[in-house]
Amino acid sequence: MAAKSQLEYENEVRSWGFPHVFTWTDGPNAHYNPHSHRGLTTHLILKGQFTITYPKEKDADKKTYSVGDRIDVDASRIHEVWMGPQGSLSQAHRVTMASSTSSFPPVVYHVTKNSPSGTSSFKDVASPPSQPLGPTTQLSYVYSAPPNFSIAENTDLKYHQAAPAEAPLRGFPPAGGVASVILDFGPNPTGEPGFMHRTKSLDHVVVLEGELELTLDGGEMRLVKVGEVVVQRACWHSWKNPSKTEGARMLAIAVGDAGAVEGGMEMK
Repeated sequence: MAAKSQLEYENEVRSWGFPHVFTWTDGPNAHYNPHSHRGLTTHLILKGQFTITYPKEKDADKKTYSVGDRIDVDASRIHEVWMGPQGSLSQAHRVTMASSTSSFPPVVYHVTKNSPSGTSSFKDVASPPSQPLGPTTQLSYVYSAPPNFSIAENTDLKYHQAAPAEAPLRGFPPAGGVASVILDFGPNPTGEPGFMHRTKSLDHVVVLEGELELTLDGGEMRLVKVGEVVVQRACWHSWKNPSKTEGARMLAIAVGDAGAVEGGMEMK
């Protein structure tokens, strides 16, 4: 079978609806510790090579995948991911929900506009689109603006209005761009940890409901409570809802750092 072009890969990823593109650069044969979660995950390898093993299953196959391979994994099985000898991997990743996120409260937001005479008023807005980020986590898009936007010329509004038709939804802006989202975390009865990641952005995070654990890659952890604000400066971090019975919600406003690209995120 002929190798796919980069454009064909990108088109397949877009056809998924709401994928996330993850990039690891942890060195040859690094691995992601044994883990499991609810749902079916689909992977499309864009760069590099990786191997999946099932450490608790005696007779389970060990399989290695390369560029162009598409893999479906029952993520409820405890599995371990190993990077190939190149030490870098890029893959599109989609989670098919095992449980509905419809229990999350709706997101309501308000946008203002200015008339030619300078009078301010409210603009009619539609309900914000949402997408799953995992079996119990949901992102709701609120607003975004491009680099060097002009409110007088409504370039931010035009950019924002185009966002709902795109996939994935805008959450990680390019250099000089802005994006704001609501993140909902469902109850966490099994104490599943968050995933360690980093974006090239200056983030302002406000916890709106519940409590969230913010852990940095240096080992420090803070419990962030309702009304508290976190300023994240392109740091490695993970978020976890520590409650077994209650959900949590945050508002995140990101400004793209120099060199940031739309949708860029690293994981380790």
